[in-house]
Amino acid sequence: MSNDPLLLADSEAAGLAGVSRATWHRLRAAGKLPPPVKLGRCVRWSRTELVAWIGAGCPPAVQWSEIQSQTRRRSG
Repeated sequence: MSNDPLLLADSEAAGLAGVSRATWHRLRAAGKLPPPVKLGRCVRWSRTELVAWIGAGCPPAVQWSEIQSQTRRRSG
């Protein structure tokens, strides 16, 4: 089992995607990232979802949401 956290802070998520933290925030503001998980005032991203998103070619959030919906319909 890996010791990697399941939820990533912005700097960790940016590192996983290979961009700077500032670029990560610009992408978020432009609606190009998967939705974050909010825990109180903490904002985190699912490592599993980010890996899948990156594997899909980093589509914009709207397109990613559609891909996720289609995937859920097929598997459910």
